[in-house]
Amino acid sequence: MKSFTVLATPMTAPLSPANGSAAPFSQHPDDAPFRAVLHSLSTGIILCDLQGHAVSCNPSACRILGVTESILLSTPLHDPAWHVTDAAGTRLSHQDFPATRCIEHGQPVTGQVIGIIRGDGTRIWLSVSAQPVSREGHSLHSLAAISFEDITTQRRNEDALRLSEERYRTLIEHSPDAITVIDAETLRFVDINGRAESLFLMSRKDLLQATPLDVSPPIQPDGTPSADCLSAHLNAALRGRTARFEWLHRRKTGEHVLCEVRFARLPSAERPLIRASATDISAQRRSQERFRIIAEQTGQLIYEYDLKSGEILWSGAIRPVTGHSPDEFRRMNAERWAEAIHPEDRALALDALERVIRHGGRYQVEYRFRRKDASYVPVSDHGVVLRDDAGEPTVMLGTIGDLTPRLEQERIRHELEAQLRQSQKMEAIGTLAGGIAHDFNNLLGAIMGYTELAGMEAAAHPAIRRHLDEVLKASERARDLVRQILTFSRRQPPDLRPIDLAACLQESVRLLRATLPASIQLHTRIEDSIRIRGDTSQIEQVLVNLGTNAAHAIGPRHGRITLGLRSVEITRDAPPQGFPPLTPGPYAQISVEDTGCGMDEATLKRIFEPFFTTKSPGEGTGLGLSVAHGIISDHSGAIAAFSLAGQGSTFHILLPATVDNPAPDAAPSSPSAITPQGRGQHVLVVDDEPDLARIMGRLLQHLGYQSTTESDPFAALDSIQSGRLQPSLVILDLAMPGMTGIQLAAALQASHPALPLIMITGYGGDWTPEKAAEFGIRRIASKPINAARLGALVQEVLATPAPGPV
Repeated sequence: MKSFTVLATPMTAPLSPANGSAAPFSQHPDDAPFRAVLHSLSTGIILCDLQGHAVSCNPSACRILGVTESILLSTPLHDPAWHVTDAAGTRLSHQDFPATRCIEHGQPVTGQVIGIIRGDGTRIWLSVSAQPVSREGHSLHSLAAISFEDITTQRRNEDALRLSEERYRTLIEHSPDAITVIDAETLRFVDINGRAESLFLMSRKDLLQATPLDVSPPIQPDGTPSADCLSAHLNAALRGRTARFEWLHRRKTGEHVLCEVRFARLPSAERPLIRASATDISAQRRSQERFRIIAEQTGQLIYEYDLKSGEILWSGAIRPVTGHSPDEFRRMNAERWAEAIHPEDRALALDALERVIRHGGRYQVEYRFRRKDASYVPVSDHGVVLRDDAGEPTVMLGTIGDLTPRLEQERIRHELEAQLRQSQKMEAIGTLAGGIAHDFNNLLGAIMGYTELAGMEAAAHPAIRRHLDEVLKASERARDLVRQILTFSRRQPPDLRPIDLAACLQESVRLLRATLPASIQLHTRIEDSIRIRGDTSQIEQVLVNLGTNAAHAIGPRHGRITLGLRSVEITRDAPPQGFPPLTPGPYAQISVEDTGCGMDEATLKRIFEPFFTTKSPGEGTGLGLSVAHGIISDHSGAIAAFSLAGQGSTFHILLPATVDNPAPDAAPSSPSAITPQGRGQHVLVVDDEPDLARIMGRLLQHLGYQSTTESDPFAALDSIQSGRLQPSLVILDLAMPGMTGIQLAAALQASHPALPLIMITGYGGDWTPEKAAEFGIRRIASKPINAARLGALVQEVLATPAPGPV
């Protein structure tokens, strides 16, 4: 800048102010106190003329301008060295100087801001005021008293504040959040940004007339009134806390939008102001909800574990796995998670976690986790640790799954494998039983046949006949035992005939008495005599099985088993409780009650499952009740159990009643009760066992029939087809070498379709009357067969007309 030089000496001519008072800078001795005041002022004072020459000044003026008095008085104020500018920084002309304006117009100038270069070359800002004064003896104003203050610091502060406000406004306007300023006393918005207008779909003018409650529903999603929530959050912010919360806003259109809102108090001396920023999280929440739904469908508990803070963010199937609500489980941090692990599993889980955090790898561990109800659920925890650029572990992501379904599947698989092995063993036993039954029934057939023949010939010897009757009874029990073995292996279809249930129940009681210990009392309660269509041996098997189970339930203690029988009527309006739906009508109800240990609800639900048993290994297979259930179902009936732990059990069986009379052999036969029923008809017996064929032929002869026996099925077929034999009926065995009974029946039906056929077998397999009828077989009977049953079958078939062509 231009250097300052001394241009003139100070003017000391007497001056007088415009109001005619004494000159302020005069050298008059009486002005000494006034000069002392001027010199003590911190405000700079300069007296200058119209040309801008300083006439006089005080020390503060030199200090502020950074020059000596001589330089100040010798350098005109319009000198370029001062580089005087206006407040905007524009070079100020001489005519615009405060002193010039003041002198020319004769009016004071107040608070004009100018910029000037100090003597040290720095720019400062002055607030200048000028007062016109006149020389003594002159009427016109020729001088100006200039007072000025350094406002550089104030100006810089104002500029900084202005820049700060501009930056703040820029930040506010470009913020992605909706920002508002709330007067905490009136609750009105006092400032907003453009995003707030977009969020609420309201103009700035309308928003500045509104309050937060005007853009909110009356009730927030948690059920709290919006006014109460707003008051609580404002009070928290006024206390200096940063309030952060979710808030449901309502747009001008009525649409609701969920936001995350943050309150912070703004510094203000006039009134309490709160800055509120709102972020629309509706889309985020919808995305989170979709993620939550997807995560829940996986059945997995998903977590994000902050390894620095120990906080865990949970999502996914929280309630299904833990029993907690999402809000409750949100407080489950790392410490609480560790506490919820079963004490026996905790060290294993935490050690594995520590290894993964230290050395990397995948976190895979199974443990028991405590649910809300204090029960433990087996879980599988899989996670991976994420690290920052420095390799430090920061966060762990993972899933926790409930292992209960998998463990249950494994349990079921093990059970099924055991059942399969047991089933295979039972199938092998069944196959063996079928083979044994065929041979055993042939032996029984010979025993029973010869015994009946002996009884017929010993009619005159009552004592011998009684002995033979006992042999027959024992043989029939052996026959029934074989049938029970076949039924047990499910290889014997039920032989449904009218039977007297009372007699069947009494026989079952007789069998049970022989096996039960003396400590168990056995009672019957028969209220009605009822008949059903059923298989006597299978019904007895069910009753004996239930009685045996009851005895096991009683154990070595004293107890009582009661078998009951009564008739009931089932209607659509009054179905039986505890039973599946049954066809309305009359039913027989059999009950088996015991005073044993009873069953709990869990056991009661599974007692009819195959292979399910509560007995110790070696004491039962778990098939008894399953077989009983199957037999009753085959009889179009139902079975149900009722029990309480420690109070005994009751099994009720419902079977459809019938009015048909019992079949002829419902009771054990006696040789002395046989009466021939034939009228000389010719019956051909074909059996590969010659002894059985001869015995049956002789029994038929005693029953009044002519009989021919043949052990070769091919020879029998040739004899009939050639016409050498013309039998009225053919009885044939099922299992014969070379040609089975079915093949022989098919050939006979082709050549002699009207010829009646009866098939008798020691083991019928899956042959049913319906299937056998396709080959012309009228009846199927099981070996061994007694004379009474044989005579009844032959008479029935001969009396029945041959079926017509289909």
